[in-house]
Amino acid sequence: MKKLVLILLICGSSAFATTVAFSTSAVFSGPDASGGVLKNGTATVSFAGITTPPAPNAPSAPTNWNIGNFITSAGSGTFTNDSVALTITQTLPAHGTGTTSSTIHGTVTSSSNNIDISFSPTTLTIAGVNYTFQQTYYLVPSNSNGGATSLEVFISLATPVPESATLGLFGGSLLGLALLARRRGANKAPLNSQPSASLTGSEPPTMPAADQEKYRN
Repeated sequence: MKKLVLILLICGSSAFATTVAFSTSAVFSGPDASGGVLKNGTATVSFAGITTPPAPNAPSAPTNWNIGNFITSAGSGTFTNDSVALTITQTLPAHGTGTTSSTIHGTVTSSSNNIDISFSPTTLTIAGVNYTFQQTYYLVPSNSNGGATSLEVFISLATPVPESATLGLFGGSLLGLALLARRRGANKAPLNSQPSASLTGSEPPTMPAADQEKYRN
């Protein structure tokens, strides 16, 4: 009984997770923007966007997810007055887009990178889904992780209202619990009970007349 209740509760609660699908892209602007990247001296900064995989490997909100990578190439350069606009194009649970941006400035060498990126706004809400960015992302140099800096965000539901299919599954779980409880109660025989005359089909026993007369006197 306890195992069945636990299974039903898990099924009902897990149904509230929502699959999210999206892709990301970025556009650089400023004096160092060239051909879709930033280039200064012998250093470049680029962005590699992603497209989320199909179910069952797609992210399910709430979750943390990598939405792309900033890549710093080997070389040296100083970036000033540049910026990046990052766009998220969502397809599930509903279509929508959102864009956030950050300034880019700093010096890059083959072994150091003092560029940091702070997006504003820090949260994009797209068709009921929140994408919350970290306060600051610090880009790594080219000799660390191949120059790739992961851009991880926290994905959550702006208004976690279950869809009709979710409500149906959760309602079915509750109905299953109710039926189990009813069956369990029906199988319990009442304590100290005696069969009634109406159930046995015979009249209850009566005291002989002689005994009745003795007690009456």
